[in-house]
Amino acid sequence: MVEVYVPRMESTTSDDVGILEWYVTVGDVVAEGQPLCAIETDKVNVDLPSPEAGTVREILVEEGADVAIGTVVLLLDE
Repeated sequence: MVEVYVPRMESTTSDDVGILEWYVTVGDVVAEGQPLCAIETDKVNVDLPSPEAGTVREILVEEGADVAIGTVVLLLDE
């Protein structure tokens, strides 16, 4: 299992981000680097890429939620 977390980005000074939209659902097969969701920082909106290829096991954070940098937001099965 792979934990996908919100990384700290050079373009932000905030300690939290908003989950704007999920592009995937449970059961989807994703490629490494594929955008999983849109996140909003204090300065920009960016896509969160998948760190590895796999199948979406569980989405842990709902759209519209604010989460701290480092929070696990999605689980992938390898």
